[in-house]
Amino acid sequence: MILPRATAAATALFFIVMFPSCASRNNDVTLLCLSSGSAPRFKQDILQTMALPRGGEIQFRYRDYLIPVDIQQRLESRTLDGVSVLLAYDDYDSAQTDPSGYGLVLPLRYGKLIDSTRVDNIYTLRFELEEFAKTDSVENLQKQLPPERRHLDPSDLNKKKAIGSLCLELPHGFQWAAPSIEISEWRKTITELAKHGDFKDQTYFLNIVGIFGRGSATPVELKNGESILSSENEYELKLFYVNPTWDRSRQEVQRLKVAATDSWLKVESPPVSLDSPYDLAPIRLRTPDPGLNDQRTLIMVHDRDPIQGSARLPVELYVPLTVKGTFRKRLAFGFILGILLTCQQMIAIFSSKELRYSKVLLFIAALVVGVGTGILLALGLPKPGG
Repeated sequence: MILPRATAAATALFFIVMFPSCASRNNDVTLLCLSSGSAPRFKQDILQTMALPRGGEIQFRYRDYLIPVDIQQRLESRTLDGVSVLLAYDDYDSAQTDPSGYGLVLPLRYGKLIDSTRVDNIYTLRFELEEFAKTDSVENLQKQLPPERRHLDPSDLNKKKAIGSLCLELPHGFQWAAPSIEISEWRKTITELAKHGDFKDQTYFLNIVGIFGRGSATPVELKNGESILSSENEYELKLFYVNPTWDRSRQEVQRLKVAATDSWLKVESPPVSLDSPYDLAPIRLRTPDPGLNDQRTLIMVHDRDPIQGSARLPVELYVPLTVKGTFRKRLAFGFILGILLTCQQMIAIFSSKELRYSKVLLFIAALVVGVGTGILLALGLPKPGG
């Protein structure tokens, strides 16, 4: 028993010495990262946070004075990579009327910090999205949040100056927003969002349930934020949408266009009509055989501009895809095809009595030409000028 324990201790010591950042990383840390409706980009961040599937990626950005100095230092030393994050909406307008000077915070979703970059005085944080945030009482939640978060400066009688942070650490033992994978929690959250001034004109909220192979009940794998698709296959992207403020007297049909960044990925469905209080819309896709792995993006946008004077944002969703190529399979097939093409020439070479001393050289030349031809045929010749 002594030897295994000594080995384990030595291994642990090695990792502490060689990888000090790993040793100092605190897995119990959970960051609170807030976004508001003060700019269209920030509102899009919130809509995309609620729309993308689990495993998708989203980024928030902050000026340095909105992040405590100790968090900045830990971001730059990479010791916070991989920590849990609670992404939330900060209704800053409500701070104007709340006696405490704090805006109401609505939890949206959990995630994991996967990267942070500083350019000038701007930090850009990238997250991998995980479960939706569940809370039984938004009002009680406010009492558990750190007092250092952004709020109105009590010394400013005009209530215009804000102080505090938008990215900070949650207290240990924080339990007021349990994680949930249920779509019912997503619906509760977007219904609450629609009550706030920043989103009162946002009629439809979207959620990508996943991309499914035809006939499959399991969504495809996401890796590094990209859906991994097989070549020469058919898929369905299932898009769930809800209008939490549906009014039959004001029925307005909206359409959502879905297109790929390259024509080789076929979108075989017409634009999605958003014309009911809720629906699960299937969007059919067909993948080609790209040879090598190929990355493309599905783009979802409204097919027209929003109503003039409305606060509604046009939908803007990007779904990264990777289509797995068949290069190795093609290469093996080309090699076999090349051997078959060479067989006839081999028989002619070795059956000839006149070719006594050059048979080996001719055999090698025939083999190279045959295999090369087979591989070119298997991989596909490039089009002239293409």
